[in-house]
Amino acid sequence: MSEFSPGGRPEKPEQRPEQRSPRRSPQWSSQRFSRLLRVLGLTALLLLVALGYGLWVALSGHGLPCLFHRITGWLCPGCGMSRAMGALLRLDFPAAFSYNLLWPLYGGYVLFVYLSAVIPYVRHGKANLSPRPQWVHWAVLGVVLVYGVLRNLPGFHC
Repeated sequence: MSEFSPGGRPEKPEQRPEQRSPRRSPQWSSQRFSRLLRVLGLTALLLLVALGYGLWVALSGHGLPCLFHRITGWLCPGCGMSRAMGALLRLDFPAAFSYNLLWPLYGGYVLFVYLSAVIPYVRHGKANLSPRPQWVHWAVLGVVLVYGVLRNLPGFHC
């Protein structure tokens, strides 16, 4: 059979089932689905643990003690996060911000790192343990350090 059709145009080669790309093969789909189920199970477990801890803090009023605060008497950038989590479970956003101003940043950063690891794992079977872009890590670190200094200055009440 000639490569060209009678009109002089190249013929389109027929794609046989064994020539399909690996992305569309049933085996690839079942592997991806299996990894997705593992990630969803892990996510559900982590959310249950966080919810349980938040409920314990909300009901008892006690969270994890801050070793930095005990030693130095200063507030670390994470001080108040347990109380902020308890306030968030009560949907008391002003109280959550009063306990720790950066709770949205911490939550967003944890979500960014988690999704940066699990999305490549579900797609390709390899977790990305060094999420890109790198500037996000440096920006978060900079904000946390500045907040850690500012919250210990007289007159700063957040």
